[in-house]
Amino acid sequence: MRPAWRKPMQASPLAPAADIAMQAAPIILMGSDLDAVLATLDLARQTIRAIRKNLFWAFFYNTAGISLTVAGVLNPIVAAAAMVLSSVSVIGNSIRLNRRLER
Repeated sequence: MRPAWRKPMQASPLAPAADIAMQAAPIILMGSDLDAVLATLDLARQTIRAIRKNLFWAFFYNTAGISLTVAGVLNPIVAAAAMVLSSVSVIGNSIRLNRRLER
């Protein structure tokens, strides 16, 4: 039997524990700057706001476009263009968020 102070029988590396902690954490700081937490929370709020806007406009465009097309008031080509505009607005909101992230 070896003395405990000479050589351990089993080593427990810290890397897997750090990986588990990183997977469980809602925000991971890769440095000592705590302002990054505030920036992350601000970006999260902006992202949720953009998602809500995207859902609203997509729902509005699709509901109005389909309803007016079925009623015969709107040409199907114009309704298709409105759906394309809906997709463009979603992309535009995403690009706007990306530009804010780069600042």
